[in-house]
Amino acid sequence: MLNKTKIVCTIGSQSDNEKVLEEMILSGMNVARLNFANGGIATQQKYIDMVKKFSLIHERALSIMLDTYGPKIKTHEFVNSIDAIGKDCKVIIHTQEKILGNAHEFSINCPSLFDDIKVDDEILVNSGSVRLVVKNKNNENKTIECQALKSGSVQDDCLINIPNITSSMPIISSDDAQVLKFASRAGVDFIGASFVRNALDVIAIKDFLKELNANIKVFAKIENKAAVDNFDEILNVADGIIISRGDLAVEYPYELQPIVQKKMIKKCNLAGKPIIVGTQIISSMTRNKKPSRAEVSDVANLVLDGVDGISLTNVTTIGLYPIKSVKELSKIIKATEAHAYEIYALNNSQATLSDANDSFNFPLDDAVANAVITTAKEVNAKLIVAFSESGATAKRISKYRPNCPIASVSSDETIRMSLTLNWGIYPVVASHKTYEIDFIALASEIAVFYGLKEGDTFIITGGNGIGNTNLMKVCKL
Repeated sequence: MLNKTKIVCTIGSQSDNEKVLEEMILSGMNVARLNFANGGIATQQKYIDMVKKFSLIHERALSIMLDTYGPKIKTHEFVNSIDAIGKDCKVIIHTQEKILGNAHEFSINCPSLFDDIKVDDEILVNSGSVRLVVKNKNNENKTIECQALKSGSVQDDCLINIPNITSSMPIISSDDAQVLKFASRAGVDFIGASFVRNALDVIAIKDFLKELNANIKVFAKIENKAAVDNFDEILNVADGIIISRGDLAVEYPYELQPIVQKKMIKKCNLAGKPIIVGTQIISSMTRNKKPSRAEVSDVANLVLDGVDGISLTNVTTIGLYPIKSVKELSKIIKATEAHAYEIYALNNSQATLSDANDSFNFPLDDAVANAVITTAKEVNAKLIVAFSESGATAKRISKYRPNCPIASVSSDETIRMSLTLNWGIYPVVASHKTYEIDFIALASEIAVFYGLKEGDTFIITGGNGIGNTNLMKVCKL
């Protein structure tokens, strides 16, 4: 049976071969994530063409996510490309003048940092390998005078983090404007908005895409302290959330990350918005053929916590075993999902997620969705086929986590591709408006396509118009 938790794979040098990419797709990959760190426009276009080709060949709704650069504060070049800063050394940061850096001074790409930062603020360089504290600000030449609290190396284009301030850099740089224009031309389905700080950042990206007439969903990447602090407002305007655990660890205490991660997952589940978690997912498979037991537990706990997607990065870009990594991740997800309801019951929490909502007064559409989920469990349905032009019916059902996958049927290809990251949803495109279709005949075809056998039970739900879900039917093949 299909996994309900989706697999997102970053494409890079180890997965840009057509044969490798096709095997990754057949092994369980649902979404291709693209990043300009892994190649320029020509390379990304090549990846997009390959994904779309195999989507057609294998009749799968494979979507594409493209990451922005985001408002990153970075160092300029160093004399020898890399240098070492010793503990207690004085370091001067130039904010206005570009210089070749060394162990005692360097420049950055963010002139506004001089105004944003205060004395005694901490500056983290190179993912925190060097920690500086601000001792003085020189107004004459706009330099920041610091002392090193921790020694470490610095190099060209090092990332700079300041946990206690929100940078005033614009969310859309000239580089990101080009990224968004490319995404619009290339038919990308999702934008991973890097280093967002608040709701206004997400809105700015959405407005820019609207000006391009691009119907692309925006997922906010949570990877700094400001985004954690402003999570509720970001969730309110974003189409989905990505927790980027690696970058977040630079600014946010690692011992608190599991707690804040669980809270964010729960909030996304309640809002009915998809959430993806990435970074160090089975990362030992970058060089090993099997994940560690701790990594297996990490993935299983993400599934049980209710994530919609899990993102692979290094193992599919530079790892030795990209195909095997996807297979192993899919195997862990499948095994965990098979026992999820048992675990929920043992924890006395949500034997079914619909049970937890029995006391609520549902509007009609939600009441039908809740009835579908309850019935699916009672009759051991193998599939729910949701006929919905807008995709809203499938999303409602997904929100309450049924015991089986959901085939969402719409005549709108854009709607179809926008649902690929929602938990349990496998979108299908129909040749006519769904309320004009013989539900039973098409649903039976879809059930066979997804592997149901004679005698298997499936459920049909839909309505007689857009925004009107009022039908539920239990069927057997």
